[in-house]
Amino acid sequence: MSSPSPSPSPAPPPLSSLIFLSSTLPSSPQNQSQLLSSLKKSHLTLTNRLQSIRSDAAFVRHVAASNPGLAVVSNERAGGWYVDPQLKRERIGGETAEERGKVYFKSTDGHHGQWGFSLRRLNLHLLSTIADGGGWLIEGVYCRCIIVDSTRRGKSTPDALSKTVPIWVAVFNRVLFPEMEGAHGLSVPVDVVGGSEKGQIEGRLEGWAGGLRGLKLDLEKLRLMVGRPMRVEFVTRESEIGVERVEGWHTVVCCSASRRERGDGDSYVQGAGDDTENWARGLTADMFWRHYDELLGVSGEELRETVDRVVREGSGSSVGGVFKVTPPGPSLSFFVGVQEVLMAIDLRRDFDAVVDCGMFDQASLIVNEDAEAGGPSLLQLGCPSGKIGSKVLREKLLLLKPFFAGILSKNTLPRILFVCSSGKDFSIGVALAFFCMYFDDEGNVMVIVTHLDLL
Repeated sequence: MSSPSPSPSPAPPPLSSLIFLSSTLPSSPQNQSQLLSSLKKSHLTLTNRLQSIRSDAAFVRHVAASNPGLAVVSNERAGGWYVDPQLKRERIGGETAEERGKVYFKSTDGHHGQWGFSLRRLNLHLLSTIADGGGWLIEGVYCRCIIVDSTRRGKSTPDALSKTVPIWVAVFNRVLFPEMEGAHGLSVPVDVVGGSEKGQIEGRLEGWAGGLRGLKLDLEKLRLMVGRPMRVEFVTRESEIGVERVEGWHTVVCCSASRRERGDGDSYVQGAGDDTENWARGLTADMFWRHYDELLGVSGEELRETVDRVVREGSGSSVGGVFKVTPPGPSLSFFVGVQEVLMAIDLRRDFDAVVDCGMFDQASLIVNEDAEAGGPSLLQLGCPSGKIGSKVLREKLLLLKPFFAGILSKNTLPRILFVCSSGKDFSIGVALAFFCMYFDDEGNVMVIVTHLDLL
């Protein structure tokens, strides 16, 4: 007996009978782009970012544990999110461990065709860390530090680690150890930097070395401190994490903390600590680590509320706090703080001038009222926070010359307060510019400059 034939499949319904919700159907390329943008934003939640940072920080701890004794430093700005400050204190030691555990290598100095060696970001303190901070010595073999950073989607290693740091190492090797030609080359990850690009960078190394020599630093002192040339190793989520040790060299390990996104509904955010002005709600890496367990124990709206509270408490602790900076010299000092201190201190009693680097609306009202009663002069630069503010600051620096010249004409040792939104960003930079413009290395007032070259 034959088996019955299968029933025919029902015919598909005509397209005209299907009903789509117009709000969910992309009707044009523009709508499709908006839909993709919306999906991307739903992925980049505060919860996903902080959980991704936790994953990246765990990898950094794993790399550090696999290479005992190495100093661990973060490449700012984003690198600080991935390195537990306690790890810096353990590996570097001393009261200044957290500050010595920060370096500033910009990815833009490693961008294709824009390669550069920055004379403004020499990172000389890293030479000190490499020379005496952390590291192991086994039969004359040194390995000194791990530099941590991350990169956003699409790359395994940020340009700061794959090119900017190797450029820095090669240039300092050329300048400090000119007789050791074997140390003058460029070491880059071969899976990231092609041969042509490497060759183009190497062709510029001697020019950058000449610029470093032109700064007239005490190179012999630096050479004696460092002791031996440096070499670079690279560690990523996709590589071996153990570091090769080579006799006669300091090894600098460039560690990329982030892994690649899988794109299969993965909640992981690659380079989650980047561009904090767009997502962090005022939270800083320092705040994150101080409240690590509390922040990672909540999600969604509760997390946003917790972040807002942490930021308020963190900002509030700085109100009324002004930090005195005392460079070398006869009774010279200046002061830095957050903008809110202007409402909490007696300006007429304490200061001759106030420089507000940011956009504090109440600064002009508060300081000008005091100025009318014999209080301090005010210079308001109006720089927004973040990268945009950095560009604005370069333009505003031209305002410093006439303002400072006027202050110094009245008092050669003025008490100047520099403020910005964080108390440790633009305010520090402008205070340093003031000192470099008008005082020598011993803190004595120089002849008032007649030109300005700060850019």
